[in-house]
Amino acid sequence: MTTTTGRRHFVEVNETKVNATQMGHEWWYLFRALQPVERFQERMPNPQGALVEVACDDREHAVWLAAHLVAEGGLPRHAVKAKSTTTTAAELVGTGVPS
Repeated sequence: MTTTTGRRHFVEVNETKVNATQMGHEWWYLFRALQPVERFQERMPNPQGALVEVACDDREHAVWLAAHLVAEGGLPRHAVKAKSTTTTAAELVGTGVPS
């Protein structure tokens, strides 16, 4: 049995799509370089890119950041999604977030 601890909000960026289209490519990598590394989590990395989760404070922040990455950064809309998931105590182990 897992204990639900809350919601996790993030923006998912598909770097494979960003790299393939080159839309917002330089802006995205500059954005990543200027943000704290702890804010990013890579899923399914491969030579063409990864699915990157950018941590957000809440759902509104995730929606705003997704729109900002597309409008200001020039990333392709189909490569950026605001998401929220339920987290469990087990998923928080080692992240520094109290469960």
